[in-house]
Amino acid sequence: MNHKSSYWQFHTAVTDHTNSIRSILKRVDSSQFEMLWNQSTEEQRKEVIALIYDGNRHGLRAWMGTHSALKAEDWGYNQLRDRAKKLGVCNYSRISRSELVQAIMEKESANEENRDVSRDRKDVG
Repeated sequence: MNHKSSYWQFHTAVTDHTNSIRSILKRVDSSQFEMLWNQSTEEQRKEVIALIYDGNRHGLRAWMGTHSALKAEDWGYNQLRDRAKKLGVCNYSRISRSELVQAIMEKESANEENRDVSRDRKDVG
């Protein structure tokens, strides 16, 4: 009985490891990963290489999901909703993906303009 139990524990560990590697390979093979890689700094590349060597598929997913090169159009629906909530978009949970992208772009544009105005005031003062 104990022998079978240890076999299934081993089998489960091998299966989990294999699935993790497959998941990583699927992400690395994606056009999104290639785009992010090409737009990454040397430091970002070192970070993702370490995640891959460690077999950290969740870390790789997070790296891809939070990369500075991503634009709102590249985000998943849940990421869009989270970002819209943080930006204070009204009815963010009831609007479509395309409406979320538009609302986020408008809010971020307005925020950038406000930062520019604040910076200009500091430069004058």
